Amino acid sequence: MSATGGLRERKKLQTRRAIAEAALRLFAERGYRAVTVADIAEAANVSPRTFFGYFPSKEDLLLVDADARMDRALDAFREGCGGGPILPFALQLARDAVEAAREFLNSPENTASDMEQAHAAMANRLAGRWLKWEDELAAAIVSATNADEADPRPRTAAGAILAAVRALLEVGARPGMGAEPATILGRAFDLIGAGLDGYGGPEGPPLD
Repeated sequence: MSATGGLRERKKLQTRRAIAEAALRLFAERGYRAVTVADIAEAANVSPRTFFGYFPSKEDLLLVDADARMDRALDAFREGCGGGPILPFALQLARDAVEAAREFLNSPENTASDMEQAHAAMANRLAGRWLKWEDELAAAIVSATNADEADPRPRTAAGAILAAVRALLEVGARPGMGAEPATILGRAFDLIGAGLDGYGGPEGPPLD
């Protein structure tokens, strides 16, 4: 990358970070519902048009931390599971994903009315995020296991891992749910563990 190109990318990252930080600060001060895109753009010293060049909607800003955490979790997964069974690293990735979601949902800065609106607004955004994360996790599993294009297991494993995360968030959000998140996630991984146990390691079953 040229020096000019590197500078341009750094400026883009700085602008994106400035918008995100301004938005999260305003959400904390005023509440999510009261903050407009124009408010965020003004606080970040950019135009509304520039805002939309970085974030398709206000709702996407609520997922900035989730994106960053999932990026870190996927990086840790890639670094950890090369040449060995993927199950322990898949479980840690799932724990990280759950913690990221719970931290946002339980933040004292989010009022009940804020969360009601945010949940509705984020439904479609989250659907797209889950597909993106599944694609990235499947690609990481392909790399870790040296799978070929005809092998369905990386995509199956990625879908199962993230399905466990989604199930925990759905079940854990129900009123009166007494079990701890770690317990619920453990039950989900007990169910899928028989299939993933050993997968990725030297003793893993071959694809016939």
